[in-house]
Amino acid sequence: MPHSHGMSAPQATKTAPPSHFDAFESGGNSAAIAVFVFALLATLALSAVLIRVLWVLLIMKRKSNLSLTREPEAFFFRSQLGQYAGCLLLSNSIRNASGLINIRWISAGGVTRGSACVAQGVLNQIGQFGTYFFTVTMGVHTFNTLVLRNRQPQWLGILVTAVGWAAAISIGAGPLAISDRDEGPGSIYDNIDFTCGFSNSYQLAHLLLYFLPMSLASLLSAVVYSIIFLVLRGTLTINGGLRFQLDPERRLRTQTLNGTFEEYQRFIYSIAQTMLWFPITFVLTSFPSSVVQLMDISGSNVSTGAMAFSYILEQLEGYSTLSF
Repeated sequence: MPHSHGMSAPQATKTAPPSHFDAFESGGNSAAIAVFVFALLATLALSAVLIRVLWVLLIMKRKSNLSLTREPEAFFFRSQLGQYAGCLLLSNSIRNASGLINIRWISAGGVTRGSACVAQGVLNQIGQFGTYFFTVTMGVHTFNTLVLRNRQPQWLGILVTAVGWAAAISIGAGPLAISDRDEGPGSIYDNIDFTCGFSNSYQLAHLLLYFLPMSLASLLSAVVYSIIFLVLRGTLTINGGLRFQLDPERRLRTQTLNGTFEEYQRFIYSIAQTMLWFPITFVLTSFPSSVVQLMDISGSNVSTGAMAFSYILEQLEGYSTLSF
């Protein structure tokens, strides 16, 4: 039969796959730049400290230089408390690294869901949980060592460190297993305005893996560090039960029993002031981000500026660690 030149049968049109690129809305580019700049500054500051510490420890190990053992970095980071502080610095660095990924979104003019977006979400989550865990760990260790005067075995410090990193990696990478197959692997980490983080489609995971650890860490650190400050100041004693000492003259007499008042005063101002400000800065840099994210997942209208400000505070949290 001759081929008909009449109306041809309608052909099925192929539906184009949905785009995974979200261009920046108003203010998004400026917000991404601001977060990147502060993440870069924090990374440079933390890197300088880490390089200095590693250099002193390396030279001291190779040359057995006794003068280097008196260096504050060598003395501090060879202790268990210093090892926890090193893990805290590393956690802050990992979170800053997630902020540096914003340079990719800045160059593209928007956020693309994919491996880079997933990596940013995972690194941010690992860094955040590590920060929470080792902040509390340092407080508990300091309380046990300085207040209770208990010496912890070396194996316990290694175990606590291993548990902390295993938990941080699991909480950061574990959510990838519950991502929606229809949306693709890693969809739990998605575009949130100008960066990548927990998708609003996974509110329960967001609450359990971010808000719950943050809330517990804030509460525990506030309690533990406050007790440390009060005990070192002499206001609170724990021998024979908890007792408050509010009389300044009697408190000073008690403090001078184990040494001169001048030596004890120097010790108070070198330790207690740090113990007071550290949990305060921890809460001040974490709380705004929690409020903004809670408003966002509840459907409230959160401005790009407010979200950028909260992320910048998180990037600056590492500076409080440098006070040690």
